[in-house]
Amino acid sequence: MIEVQQVERSGSRPIPYTTKSGLRIGCMYQPPRQELTPEGEFIQAVMLGDTRSVFPHRETVWMGLYMVAMIALISAIAVVFQ
Repeated sequence: MIEVQQVERSGSRPIPYTTKSGLRIGCMYQPPRQELTPEGEFIQAVMLGDTRSVFPHRETVWMGLYMVAMIALISAIAVVFQ
């Protein structure tokens, strides 16, 4: 049976193992980096309930709709009382 001993951890790399014969297992392995894509960031924001990052201009849209409604109301009042 092959005996395996653990080597000290160096940084964030995985811990390599040295066998009894001196063979180092896993010393060159680097796990793949997981970068967040825009789609993944969108899905994560929706799942976490972060609507500001999903819809950053929501307040601007509501303010614009409010302004259009107020202009329409003022115009209607001006036409009625003319």
